[in-house]
Amino acid sequence: MRKLDFQRGSATVEFIGWTAIIVIPLVYFIIYLSYLQATALALESAVQAAGQVTMHARTPEQVSQAYTAAQLALDDQDVQADAHQAMHISCLSPGCSDGRVNISISAKVALPGTGRAGQGLAPVSLSATRQVQVADTRGWKGAK
Repeated sequence: MRKLDFQRGSATVEFIGWTAIIVIPLVYFIIYLSYLQATALALESAVQAAGQVTMHARTPEQVSQAYTAAQLALDDQDVQADAHQAMHISCLSPGCSDGRVNISISAKVALPGTGRAGQGLAPVSLSATRQVQVADTRGWKGAK
């Protein structure tokens, strides 16, 4: 009977240890996946908003409002990206003769909870693209 006394209470310690080893990284991974999904949703929302504005644009000044619409969509989802740097609007044909425009936006997602220190740790790049038909392309050659 004395041989078993040294193992008393070790199951609780092992349970707590294994829980910390398995559950904590699993929860962190789920949080990271939710950050990725939220950013992907924000990018899709931003490119859709920019596409809506671009479709009805008649001048380059109106096309520049697409950046504002995209920035609002990114801000709604708390994505730290500047639409003027992350988004690119380009014509699919020379001089936008057929009125088709390609809108793309991208952002990087760093590991959550790491702050500035984690920005260089394997960020995942996400992007969204949309093609729209512009109502009237007379007078503009694309915004950027």
